[in-house]
Parts: sequence; C-alpha cells; structure tokens
Amino acid sequence: MGSALERVQRDAVHERDRLRGHRQRGFLAGYLATRAGARDATLLGQAIAAQIRPTALLIHTQPNEPWDEHDFLLLEAWAILQAEICKQCHLPKYICHNESHDLVFDVMEDSCGAAAALHEREQANARNDVKLDAGVQLYVRPVLLSGGDPATLRDAYYESLAQQQAELAELESGS
Repeated sequence: MGSALERVQRDAVHERDRLRGHRQRGFLAGYLATRAGARDATLLGQAIAAQIRPTALLIHTQPNEPWDEHDFLLLEAWAILQAEICKQCHLPKYICHNESHDLVFDVMEDSCGAAAALHEREQANARNDVKLDAGVQLYVRPVLLSGGDPATLRDAYYESLAQQQAELAELESGS
C-alpha cells in the first residue's frame, strides 16, 4: 500500500497529530457509527469494496490519485467498525454486548416478498419430491403484473418508510 517513504510520511503525520492532540484512536469510527455518519460509512464501504480511495467517493476526488493520509485514516476507521460488528446479530458489539440496564432490544420483523416466494417454492419442491439438477439454483425476479418496471416502486417505498419513521419519532417524543 505504498512505498517505505510514504509509510514514514504517514507515520510522521500520525505522530504529529497525536502530539498535537488532534487525533484520538477511533474518533472517526465513532462518527461513522452515528446516524449523522451513516451516509459516509456507506460510501466508505463502497469505496473499499471497489478498491478505490475513500476520499474519492466522500469528497469527490479522482479515484486513481495516490492514497493520502486521509484515505488511510478512513481505512483504519472502516477496519475498526468492522471489528466492532457482532457475528451473531450484526449490531456493533458496544451495543449488543452492553450490560446497561437502560438498554433494551425491540425485536423487529422484516418481511421480504421475494424471500417468501422462494421459500414457498422450495417447500413445494420438497413436498412434491422435486430435486434440482446439480448446479441449478432457484432465484427470484421481480415482475409487475401491470408490465411496468419494478424500479418505479422505489420512490413510493422510501416515502412510505419516511412517513413510518416520522410517525414513530412522534410517538416516541410523546407529541
């Protein structure tokens, strides 16, 4: 990930920031874990998956330029976030392993029509002793009965979700 000179320069920047008190370990990961940082965390994950500089997506710079100290700080923050994820529930460990008496967990339900249709088909195959050939895998494809493009459902879905979240926030605030 860089020459020896780049590593020495990066280490010097880290040491300078430490001495000046500008950088606490994990401060950026802490921000990315908040609601305010969620969008940036998503972009960071996408940049890393695409193997491009994180700042390319976050602040719209050219992805093929050399990585700088900010890219490495973002990469470190991403590594911290990933290490904090519980393998069982996929929440941050500081939440799901927390013993605070103030913390409770609501069990939510998420309904996926595609997964339900796939499950029904697998159950029907099992009841009818239908065996798939080697290499054959079932998958789902969305189809609108009207013949339209399923992508047209996106805006209405997110508007409905935003309305539900606003109603929930109003209930929680007691207004």
